[in-house]
Amino acid sequence: MPVTVLVAHFFSPLVAPLVAALCLVPPVDAPVVEPFVAPACSYCAGHRTVDFANTAVVNGTVVAPIAGRVSFAGEVAGRRFVSVRSGDHTVTVGGLGSLVVSAGQAVAAGETVGRGTGLGPVTLSVRRDAGQPTEEYLDPGQFLARRIGRARLVPTDGTRPRPVRTRLVCPTGR
Repeated sequence: MPVTVLVAHFFSPLVAPLVAALCLVPPVDAPVVEPFVAPACSYCAGHRTVDFANTAVVNGTVVAPIAGRVSFAGEVAGRRFVSVRSGDHTVTVGGLGSLVVSAGQAVAAGETVGRGTGLGPVTLSVRRDAGQPTEEYLDPGQFLARRIGRARLVPTDGTRPRPVRTRLVCPTGR
């Protein structure tokens, strides 16, 4: 049975604790445009991130996928990144236009960490690095919570529709 987390708004900073071992809030409300592709070896080519479309994130909010402590917030090769350490995992979000957190700061899952640029994809990576001789990249897609909302009929008389209540559903067994 999937673990369900109820939220009033998808990017609420008051996201209820995500009780699965590793359950990630999507950093942006945008579709995945490129999935994770595991490398054949530690040093081989691969695509170690999940990339989200940039069309919805021009100056839009980018949130922390997991609760933890910011281990890095800065620029690498002209792109801005935020890494959040939680237990044995480090979750990194990249492709940010601006940052609103700094290293050492505690963040909650769903809390704003930066703004998007719209120039490239927002990337998400997960590394397991505790007790390992080398870090191991994991497929973030298997840990992403899914946003679920009930279908609603839209009024045809011009009145505003009621707000849609959404919930995050975490993957099973994680």
